[in-house]
Amino acid sequence: MQGSTILDIVLGLFFIFFLGSIVCSAIQERIAAGMRNRARDLETALYNMLGEKHGDDFMGHPLIRSLCKNAGSSPSYIPASLFSQTLIEILRDANKAEFSSEGIRNSINAIQSEDLKKSLLLYFDQAHGNLEKFRSGIEGWFDASMDRATGWYKRRVHSILLALAVGLCAVLNIDTVEIVQRMASNKALATLAASAATQAVKSGTTTELNAAYTNLATYAIGWQEGWPQMEKAITSQGFFQVIFTGLMKVIGVSISAFAMSLGAPFWFDLMGKVSNLRSNGKMPEKATN
Repeated sequence: MQGSTILDIVLGLFFIFFLGSIVCSAIQERIAAGMRNRARDLETALYNMLGEKHGDDFMGHPLIRSLCKNAGSSPSYIPASLFSQTLIEILRDANKAEFSSEGIRNSINAIQSEDLKKSLLLYFDQAHGNLEKFRSGIEGWFDASMDRATGWYKRRVHSILLALAVGLCAVLNIDTVEIVQRMASNKALATLAASAATQAVKSGTTTELNAAYTNLATYAIGWQEGWPQMEKAITSQGFFQVIFTGLMKVIGVSISAFAMSLGAPFWFDLMGKVSNLRSNGKMPEKATN
């Protein structure tokens, strides 16, 4: 097999993973929006920071309610500056304290939650009574908590993407092993897929790739035979051959599902590198700082 054919197969395979990732990501975004995952993770992180009482006061504050899309919903994003401003306002209102170093310290000491009190006193002492530095410390604390919430969200997104990819690959028979075999035996199909991938990289969109997608769906993926033909083929095989065929199918579909769960940007970047190699015959030089 020639090197150019191998590159066409690799690029075509990446293109299929890219298209599948787009489909899975679009479905995942709708699921996330419907389940309000971002807002739920943000709310959980805030209650972990502030405790139940002050968490309720914070979420019910007019400055925070103004960020909500609908009454009774929670915001999906809160700026760090608004967090510190709202929290200080809550502390002042709870004890009718003045906006001064002494007033803020008294308000912190009056907090019933020991965890919240210790956290705020730590940042207050580090600021040496400077309220601007105190606000900066609170904002840094908030940003660190939001980083953890983002981690929760990303892990959930990857799990959902993987589950969607498994379902998509099983339904459409997106089997990496079988795709490679089909492209290796049909050079025109491999060339078509590679050209479509190159066009997608150059244009940055897939809007003009309907013909390529139709050919891929017809010849590279999908169940090529109906159930009667498949049943006949299975019954004509020996026991160990059936086990081997089934194992290879599981492996091929699993590889495809895992690949699609990596996301469309990952495969778009790889398509660009391989497309460059295919066009120029050499690897693109790495950018230097």
